[in-house]
Amino acid sequence: MAERVNVLYSGFEISVLPVLEYGPPPPNPNYSYTAFICRPGDVDSKGAGMKILYSQVLPVYSNEAAAVAAGLQQGKLIVDGADPHHSIKGL
Repeated sequence: MAERVNVLYSGFEISVLPVLEYGPPPPNPNYSYTAFICRPGDVDSKGAGMKILYSQVLPVYSNEAAAVAAGLQQGKLIVDGADPHHSIKGL
């Protein structure tokens, strides 16, 4: 079972969960990820607006580590303001 990875970065917490390809198990399954950014300590918060959700829905990564690394990199881009689709304003 995949483990969620939480990393502190520039005053925010990035949380990434690798997701195994859905369907009958292929010989070499791929992974995607689902992730969010929040303030440190809000990881378990269920409050709306307390997190920024993002994901890679297509299973394009060859293993869990690659999916986690991609999710963390994307989270860092969001925190740094380099992602045109997500913003940390309001967190």
